[in-house]
Amino acid sequence: MGTVTRVSGHVIVSRGTSNEMSTLKFKDSLFDHDRIGTGERSSARLLLGGKALVTVRELSSLTIAEQPDRAGLRLTGGTVALAVAGQRMRPDESVDIHLPNAVASARGAVLIAEATRATGPAVSVIHVLSGRVEVITESATLWLTRQSVTVTDGRMGPITTLTDRELEHLAASLRPDRLRRAEPPSSARVERRLLHRENLSRGEVGRRR
Repeated sequence: MGTVTRVSGHVIVSRGTSNEMSTLKFKDSLFDHDRIGTGERSSARLLLGGKALVTVRELSSLTIAEQPDRAGLRLTGGTVALAVAGQRMRPDESVDIHLPNAVASARGAVLIAEATRATGPAVSVIHVLSGRVEVITESATLWLTRQSVTVTDGRMGPITTLTDRELEHLAASLRPDRLRRAEPPSSARVERRLLHRENLSRGEVGRRR
């Protein structure tokens, strides 16, 4: 299903239906129903099937939930980034992030998804840095391209277009060492930066599994 390509700080995992927690380590294998939690100033990067790179940010809770022809992720709180190598996907494949009140489905795209843990209304935020992402709620379906949307209790908020400055800031937040200040990147360069860091575009990590 997947492999851990980087761990920073304190990251834990529980396997399958077990409630026993252990420390997530570099090169650990990942399987369906594994649950991952990150502490403060902690993060992890996961390579799924040699086709998608997932960055789990601090204070996040993520579950691997594989389905036929769909690599599934369930985010109950926190923030994850997803970069999907579209050239490695079959036409009927996608990677889905299940949020408390929405699903973001991607192939050949880079996105960031956020879910609140507040006791009030469930809030999900989806930022699409490159490519096209399908966002599905109980009441509506839409496609985002270099845009952001907030979903509150299943209701779509206004859709906003990401500026070059916002795009650079979001891309920089995905790197532990931060991106060097530079000219605003094109969406294609953002995708290359995220995928190439793990040699995903050449499939080298996948071949080492």
